[in-house]
Amino acid sequence: MVSMLAKAFSEAMNNPALRFADSSADLIVIRSAMMAYLDRNDYEYTDEEVENYIKEQFAKINESLKDFSYGSKIMF
Repeated sequence: MVSMLAKAFSEAMNNPALRFADSSADLIVIRSAMMAYLDRNDYEYTDEEVENYIKEQFAKINESLKDFSYGSKIMF
């Protein structure tokens, strides 16, 4: 079963305001979007719980992408 935090994170990551260039700005955008989603669905989490979840997910994303390089390889 997918947790509400996972659903909120998934929706927040689709926000067009994300640029992945400024991690502190992205954290604010994602946290705000997640809190709005959770409020709409009557779930209560603290800012700290949401931020920790975001950081965990970013760590997983960064770990999975660490050996991926797109720009340095030309594929024909």
